[in-house]
Amino acid sequence: MIVRTWMAYAKPENARAYRDHLTAHVIPRLQKLQGFLGLELCSAQRGDQVELLVISRWQSMDAVKSFAGPKPERAVVEPGARAVLEEYDDVVFHYEVSLEAPGA
Repeated sequence: MIVRTWMAYAKPENARAYRDHLTAHVIPRLQKLQGFLGLELCSAQRGDQVELLVISRWQSMDAVKSFAGPKPERAVVEPGARAVLEEYDDVVFHYEVSLEAPGA
């Protein structure tokens, strides 16, 4: 399994708008892609901004490329997301999951 991580920052009043954008537009499209396993959005207050960490899970790098294209290290940031984010990373990071432990 591949984990793809990406960071962005929003004003507190726009953090919810980004979540709504993910829910309404991005996640339904991802769910149609073969190899997409899921997504988490994590948030933390950092001063006057909200830090957003998006973690998506994929079966393989080929599955990631079906979403991100031939250069999967480049962030895919739609206009709807750009409109509510203050700043965001242009690159993403990929990790191969080498151990997964279920909870008790």
